[in-house]
Amino acid sequence: MKEKTHADKGFSILEVLVGVTIFCLGMLGVFGMQISTMQRNAFTADYTEATFLAVSRLERLYTLPAGHADLTDKQSSGAGSGLAGLDSVDALADGTQSATGKNNIFTVFWNVANNQPRQGATTIKVTVRWYAKTQERTVAVRSIREF
Repeated sequence: MKEKTHADKGFSILEVLVGVTIFCLGMLGVFGMQISTMQRNAFTADYTEATFLAVSRLERLYTLPAGHADLTDKQSSGAGSGLAGLDSVDALADGTQSATGKNNIFTVFWNVANNQPRQGATTIKVTVRWYAKTQERTVAVRSIREF
């Protein structure tokens, strides 16, 4: 029978330390990816809700009769004013709904351009704005309604 030597008795402390160090470095990478994934999921949830709010407002505006106050182009300067006011937000928007959605972080703006792009048509643009980490984010949907 072969006699065991000192090297056959197990791992040295140096081998264990190297193994634990490599394992810890790998786990740091995994934790970093997990944090990044959680942040992206939060942004995606906000983006999805903003899109839902924009489409919901657009659908509500579609159900209103032609002369309704929410379908009034408040920035119209008469015939030929065009689509210039569709990008307005804050006080210049034709309509506003503040503090909506989860945690009341979204503001919905809508703008109307009557007789655009042609007579009898109305272009409606809905913009949803929110702030994520002090950075402004927006989602906009635009559609043409025929009366």
